[in-house]
Amino acid sequence: DNSASLAQTADGNAARLTQTGDENKATLRQDASDNRATLTQDGAQNSAFLTQPADRNEATLSQSGEENNASLWQTAAN
Repeated sequence: DNSASLAQTADGNAARLTQTGDENKATLRQDASDNRATLTQDGAQNSAFLTQPADRNEATLSQSGEENNASLWQTAAN
């Protein structure tokens, strides 16, 4: 089974989280306003953490294959 967590604690955010495969884990947090994020996992046993604690950021995080790990933090506005 795949698992995903998405939290948006401010206004004007947009997020897309897609998982295909098995045993993928993803966490996406938007703790500020007007952020855009896309997180995609295709494969097995991938792990991703994407957080946007500042306003007006854009991020795309993609994983394909097996046993990939990624962390992305955007701490300043674009």
